[in-house]
Amino acid sequence: MENLTFAFALSILLFNSFALSLNSITDKQSLIFFKNSITSNPYTILSTNWSQNTSVCSWIGVSCGLKQGRVTALDLYGYGLAGTLAPHLGNLTFLRYLDISNNSFTGILPFELSKLRRLKVMNVGDNSFTGEIPTWLGSLPKLEALYLYNNSFLGKIPSSLFNNSKLQTLQILHLHYNKLNGSIPHGIFNVSSLRDIRIKSNSLSSWLPSNMCNNMPNIQILSLSYNRIEGQIPSNIWKCTHLEILSLSFNNFSGNIPHQIGKLRFLTTLYLGYNNGFPGGVPPEIGNLTKLEILNIDDASLTGNIPFSIFNMSSLKMLSFYDNSLSGSIPNFQNLPRLKALYLDYNKFTGSIPPIMGNMKAFSVLSLSNNSLEWDITSTTFPKNCSLLALNLNGNKLEGALPQSLSNCLNLIYLDVGNNRIHDTFPIWTGNLTDLSILVLRSNNFSGTVSSLTAKTMLPFPKLHIFDISHNAFIGNFPNEYVRNFKEMMDVHEDYREEQLGLPFYTDSFTLTLKGMDRILRNIQKTLTIIDMSSNRFSGSIPNSIGKLKSLIYLNLSRNCLTGVIPSSLGNVSALEALDLSSNQLVGEIPTELTKLTFLSVMNLSMNNLSGMIPQSNGQFSTFENTSYVGNSGLCGLPLTQKCEGPSPPVMLQEEDDDDYGILNGFCWQAVVSGFGFGFVIGTTVGCVILGYGRPKWLVEWIYRFYRIKMSEKS
Repeated sequence: MENLTFAFALSILLFNSFALSLNSITDKQSLIFFKNSITSNPYTILSTNWSQNTSVCSWIGVSCGLKQGRVTALDLYGYGLAGTLAPHLGNLTFLRYLDISNNSFTGILPFELSKLRRLKVMNVGDNSFTGEIPTWLGSLPKLEALYLYNNSFLGKIPSSLFNNSKLQTLQILHLHYNKLNGSIPHGIFNVSSLRDIRIKSNSLSSWLPSNMCNNMPNIQILSLSYNRIEGQIPSNIWKCTHLEILSLSFNNFSGNIPHQIGKLRFLTTLYLGYNNGFPGGVPPEIGNLTKLEILNIDDASLTGNIPFSIFNMSSLKMLSFYDNSLSGSIPNFQNLPRLKALYLDYNKFTGSIPPIMGNMKAFSVLSLSNNSLEWDITSTTFPKNCSLLALNLNGNKLEGALPQSLSNCLNLIYLDVGNNRIHDTFPIWTGNLTDLSILVLRSNNFSGTVSSLTAKTMLPFPKLHIFDISHNAFIGNFPNEYVRNFKEMMDVHEDYREEQLGLPFYTDSFTLTLKGMDRILRNIQKTLTIIDMSSNRFSGSIPNSIGKLKSLIYLNLSRNCLTGVIPSSLGNVSALEALDLSSNQLVGEIPTELTKLTFLSVMNLSMNNLSGMIPQSNGQFSTFENTSYVGNSGLCGLPLTQKCEGPSPPVMLQEEDDDDYGILNGFCWQAVVSGFGFGFVIGTTVGCVILGYGRPKWLVEWIYRFYRIKMSEKS
């Protein structure tokens, strides 16, 4: 009897061992099928490690259970794999963890994955999956985390996933960065286990239910930004008592910000900006959010003053009320000891800049542009070891000279004091700020030369990629000493693409003049490279070294007194998209090398002394119209009506008796030195007027005739 019992037990053991062996073989075969569906394996992980001759449990990315020896986890995050997802993965019936995120998989999620009844985590994010979100996901009874973010899933979010008891174990739902549309299923807000919902950056519409937070006691993160959600923010938002991050920006919310929001005592991040507007202003109850670190309510039609209660928020690190209609004076934010970044641009604040300007030891970003602030900036002293990274005071009424103590902010990346009333010479000391990426001095009263370098600035501006000193009164030769050291503009940085400046919470903008119009560029990227020195009184020639700035996108040298020829080296600036050299004294032919600039979409060479045939091209260059060339009497060929006949005539100044405008087109410093006495005064005064207003020929003709009469009287 004992022998029979032993034999029976042994047979069971052998059977189980055989069954486990078969199951292990099934797991290996399933993974082999998966491997064979891979079309790109750049790191050769699968081809060199996943061998038929070794145990599946020793393969990279594969984990097995100790008891059964079955595959329980497949983690292939970030291996650069491409291909489709083999349906045979559905045979890994002991799988609990699946992560194939940050790869290049395409196609749909196969139905066979619905057999993974033990699966707790599915992460297929950051791939190129498409199709609709499959309804069979609702049949995974133990699923706790579902990551489908950053793919191309389209259609509606299936409401059936959240009906009855489906997905009631789900804690994390990430659907952001897809192409989903339709309304958000209200059933989502009945899944009481959910603590992290991220559905931002889709095209979802409709509204949020008024009882949204009644059944979500565990929710900590709710991110619905960049959709089309309408209506009001639910007043029962306070019932989501454990909420830490609330992001509802870039939608169509309206009404008032519910004052009950002040009851969310665990909230650390609040984004409500870029909606249809909250005209009721900032509720004072917001000051009860003592753990809040980031508060952003940009472009939301806010009115009134900044509530005083905001100074109770001792944990606040970033405050942004960008582009609203807030008014009054800017309060003293020194009472917020952790505040690093303050954005109050495009409001209606008046008065002086608060004392925080003089206490920059721990501050990173101060952006107060486009208000009506009046202040003598000369009196500001920036302390040693100043930690300021960005200072934007553009578009106010600041006067005085730019304080040299700003050079104590050695890590400064962004300096914009444009469109003010600052009287100063060029701040040579800014060349010592080795991290400076953006320098904007435009539309002030700066004067003098820009070419005097000190011993400490032998290699100035190594990281500069936006240099705007336009609309001032700078004189002297083209500042080649600076431009030749703009190393950041010399190489085309493909790896930068949409990378933005390394500033905390950075969301600032830059005003660019293009085609005679100011355009606001938000979220400045490293690839935006600009030189704008227009509307000054620079003289001399444009150096050939300008051609080394291969990543330069925008070059504007218009309305100066530049002479010489257009350097052919400009044809090497392969990234150039806009070129304006109008209203100068440039001579010679248009270099044929410019036809190589395939990205050039805006070009203005008008009001110079250029001659010869306009270069012809089958590419982008042929799209420019007459306005790009007017005011150059020596030019011929398409698109002008003047035909070319024989060789181009030599470039000469017109005689005094000629009726042409040869000398008038270049009325710059020649007007200053062409006579004495009364002629000197007229030449100097009118030369500046003409430069500032684009040299209208009727005015030049009148001045020229008047000048000749006065000179003949003196003779």
